[in-house]
Amino acid sequence: TYSKSGVSEMDTGTTQRNDYLSQEEQRQLIRGSCCHQYGVLIRLTMFTGLRIEELLGLQWDDVDMYNRRLFIRHKLAIDKDGFGIRPIDSPRTIPLLPHVFKDLMKWREERKEDEKSIISFRWHPNSVATLITGYQINEDFLIKLFCDIMEFSGLPYFSYAVLRNTFAVRALEQGITPNMLCDILGDSGAAEKYMQYVPSYNDADIEQMETLLTAPQLNYQQISYPVILKRLAPGLTEYFAPNFPELTC
Repeated sequence: TYSKSGVSEMDTGTTQRNDYLSQEEQRQLIRGSCCHQYGVLIRLTMFTGLRIEELLGLQWDDVDMYNRRLFIRHKLAIDKDGFGIRPIDSPRTIPLLPHVFKDLMKWREERKEDEKSIISFRWHPNSVATLITGYQINEDFLIKLFCDIMEFSGLPYFSYAVLRNTFAVRALEQGITPNMLCDILGDSGAAEKYMQYVPSYNDADIEQMETLLTAPQLNYQQISYPVILKRLAPGLTEYFAPNFPELTC
């Protein structure tokens, strides 16, 4: 990993920044990712909040092309049976913005062209995250890709988790409900975790609450007023309050 000074963050033992990207930093990263052949994977993470293992486990069968959404049902994992695609415990659905869906479909067409020149046993035809050589992309490659694009974009070091964090903060800024954010991220505690970064859910609301709580208190006297009931016809009754002539029922 790197820093702006070129000194390895991990070598110096400094604390890595792991919050979220500002809007300008996000724009820089998007521009930088468009200059890299695998940049679509970084953009897909930024606009869906996928965990790294969920992105690497994503299959083309998980892409609902008619409704523009992802079914998050798999993850890339290593267990006693080795390295492979495994089902996740709590499947969920993530909607795709039109430009994100278009980006993903372009990537799919490019992979189809690559497949024509690849030896069949190397190819993972149903995996979204594949190299142009047909091999499955792993976590080490993706993190290295992310660091390269960050450096190319002129940004300081961030952990890969910053993409998920950025998605969550931008979603809250745009008014997504906390419950929906939790559903999309597959994390019941997501709203509590990320709302601290959004002023509209923090300082502004607290200020408004303080204003309401410190407003002058009104004293209401409990006074009784007569109400006259007048039967006009079978099944029809008029209620009339003499003290409030403009009100009738």
